Amino acid sequence: MHGIGECGTNIWKTTGHGPAEYIALHPNFPFIMVSPQCPVGHKWSDDAILGVLDDVIDKYAADTNRAYLSGLSQGGFGFWSLATTYPDRFAAAAPISGGGDVLGLIICRFNKPRDEALKALPIWAFHGGKDPVMAEAESERMVAALKAFGCKDIKLTVYPDAKHDVWTQTYDRSELYEWFLKHEKSSR
Repeated sequence: MHGIGECGTNIWKTTGHGPAEYIALHPNFPFIMVSPQCPVGHKWSDDAILGVLDDVIDKYAADTNRAYLSGLSQGGFGFWSLATTYPDRFAAAAPISGGGDVLGLIICRFNKPRDEALKALPIWAFHGGKDPVMAEAESERMVAALKAFGCKDIKLTVYPDAKHDVWTQTYDRSELYEWFLKHEKSSR
């Protein structure tokens, strides 16, 4: 899920950042990448994203045990909403330079199957230590809240001298994709 700069109606804007650059250099990329676009002036919609995901799964017979989620900046906020509301849909997840609703996470979980799925969802968050757009504390708060909630496989990587754009170096690392591939829902 992209950041605010990629909002609009020109879908090609979503390829300017994120995994698309990595894929161009690594054509044997072992994933189906889906990059939906958020309209200008809107926030990410969980229902819209899940609709796109369901369409892709139906059309391409994708492995539902290996659906991975990532989002950067504004997409990082959309990520936290989607991942904490529908954790059963994903095998692993990686938010970048985002934040979320800690209070909503703490008080709005009364669905035991969803709670257990969230506790089991592997999450690897990334943030810049000198981010002037979205404070590092946003990712720290979400990771701490999820640890307190009972999440077992969650970690935060902070690039100490980086600003807001840590997605370039994060998505350019093969380690992220290797980490994704180590996880599948059926093994949790």
